[in-house]
Amino acid sequence: WEDKSDPKAVNEAKLLHLSTDKAHALLDWKPVWIFQETIEQSIVWYRDIQRMKPGQIRDLTQRQINQYCEQASAAKLAWTKANK
Repeated sequence: WEDKSDPKAVNEAKLLHLSTDKAHALLDWKPVWIFQETIEQSIVWYRDIQRMKPGQIRDLTQRQINQYCEQASAAKLAWTKANK
């Protein structure tokens, strides 16, 4: 891995927090993937887009979204079509 970031770029916060509380409260949304699976899928996406042509990136993204939704539907989560 080689750090190719711009040293002059604006830096993000050192620690970011993500909370799904509002999505859960307002939409009855629950995550499908545990933290480890989320990180693994993110790594796959970032790794694979480096090897792809721009037109292929959309397809990869759509496949991951579809996979996520299919797993949510199989788990019968409230926000899926399977549970409507």
